[in-house]
Amino acid sequence: MARALLASADATLSDPLAAALREQGYEVLFAGDAASALRSGPGVELALWALPAPAEGALRAQLPGAQIVLVAARGDSAARAALEAGADELLTVPFDPVELALLLRRTRERSRERRARRLLGRELRRTVGDRPIVAASPAMIELLETLERVAPFSGAVLLRGERGTGKEGLARALHAFSPRRREPFVAVACAESPARALETDLFGRPGLAPSEPSRPGVLLDADGGTLFLDDVHALPLALQERLARVLRSEELERPEPQKPERLDLRVLAATSIDLGEAVACGQFRRDLYERIAAITLDVPSLRARSLDIPLLLDHFAAEACRRLNRPRVAIADDALERIVAYAWPGNLRELEQAVSHAVARAEGDRVCALHLPAEVASPAQSDGPGLGLRSARKQLEVEMIRRALRTTGGNRTHAARLLQISHRALLYKLKEHRID
Repeated sequence: MARALLASADATLSDPLAAALREQGYEVLFAGDAASALRSGPGVELALWALPAPAEGALRAQLPGAQIVLVAARGDSAARAALEAGADELLTVPFDPVELALLLRRTRERSRERRARRLLGRELRRTVGDRPIVAASPAMIELLETLERVAPFSGAVLLRGERGTGKEGLARALHAFSPRRREPFVAVACAESPARALETDLFGRPGLAPSEPSRPGVLLDADGGTLFLDDVHALPLALQERLARVLRSEELERPEPQKPERLDLRVLAATSIDLGEAVACGQFRRDLYERIAAITLDVPSLRARSLDIPLLLDHFAAEACRRLNRPRVAIADDALERIVAYAWPGNLRELEQAVSHAVARAEGDRVCALHLPAEVASPAQSDGPGLGLRSARKQLEVEMIRRALRTTGGNRTHAARLLQISHRALLYKLKEHRID
């Protein structure tokens, strides 16, 4: 429930305002003086201020992200005070109930827009590439089918797999398939910040002085939606304890004298280590592990899903060409054979970087083996499954045909339509690959 602060020493004014706020779905906090009102800090979405206006900028600094409505008697002085105090709206008294209802709807919509812009800015700063979810290999098909089955539920999900396997993309897909899809998805990179900054990022920070703004944490940003904890094993033990307490109580502690903030979150987490073993060694708290691992999904490495590589290559090559503002390139047979044979210890991230490197080096319209990074181009460095180009393409084609036939119950005409080929071409391929 969104929180509204009602700062007023006049009960005859507070009562009708509080009733209107509750009718709009707000939880109402009361403050009878400026000092206690300004201590409300982060988490307040709307503030109706019927007290004398504080120093210029104090409202905005102490109530970050809140829509501020100054409630004052009619007259130019009230309008000037509202402007100086940094208010978003002015409500003059006596007020019209219809006018108040419209004002509250405007402020609610503006709050949603501000929250969306803040989260978008955070996402843009974190963007490092667009890694598609491709499922032609049996391992990925099984994972995506499981993901779709668990998405509608509210339980926490732990994604476990090597670094670079695309766990964040899968977490976003889980959110997109869930009933929370219209609410925020907030990602926290637990391994990329020192403990102090990570604590502020998660839980927020109250302003230490009237001129210093307080900061809402991402736990509040994600309220109603999904919180994704990437590299959750990197959380310091002290933060693990605090986070476990919040997830257990479903409340975020606030500075006195405020009540705790109720939270409605679905937690998704990702790790590249065995968290069960980390718990046994005392390196990860059992209470947090139990909160984030109601369901565990294993994400396959790229070397375990070689059938997906040709499709991923097409995407990464097109993206690299777009970034470099150059015409599309084709992947030559010798390059594809080296790429499929390589073990890819860095998984999707390493593949994306290798393709970008090769596209940047290619002078013509084809990426050849000599354009690849040395460790990929050299057969001596390849300790992967040893699939050649023809073998990889054949396996992919056979798998896609079998899937189309299963989907259509063996109807070849419908299967050809799904595969976007002619019925005659499908009959030829069934004969070529000896598919019954």
